[in-house]
Amino acid sequence: MSGLTKVIVGLVSVSGVAAGLIGWRAYERNAALPHVSCGSAATHDLYARTQLLSADRGALTCFHAAAKTCTAASIKVTDMGVDAGTDYAFVIMPGGRPCQVTEFSQFVIFTGEVHRSRVTTASCRVTAVTGRGVTLTCDGQQFLIPTRA
Repeated sequence: MSGLTKVIVGLVSVSGVAAGLIGWRAYERNAALPHVSCGSAATHDLYARTQLLSADRGALTCFHAAAKTCTAASIKVTDMGVDAGTDYAFVIMPGGRPCQVTEFSQFVIFTGEVHRSRVTTASCRVTAVTGRGVTLTCDGQQFLIPTRA
């Protein structure tokens, strides 16, 4: 191998490693949901008629009150199955009408160890705040965050 070939191969190898590290760092930054202010809840089916299994004390009241007044707040909801599920963080943006929410979601699978997908986002809006809970519409899907577990 000539000297020029060695230099080119070396540069390609270094750039490949750098690209891999940059890709890993980008994945790492997107590997976790944002911190939530209200707390967490869990269900087996997050949809328009969600029934929660459990919730942190005050989490549902906190999110409901914020949705009523469109003030900044967020809640994590875990939609779990037997060996896989999806973690959601619903983040209310203050002020707008209708109230705007960002949904962050991450698929999780358990195979002896925990594997997480990249965090994805969707734009949502609050479509109703009632005694039953907060109804969100996110990319055509409706979700209910109930007022009680």
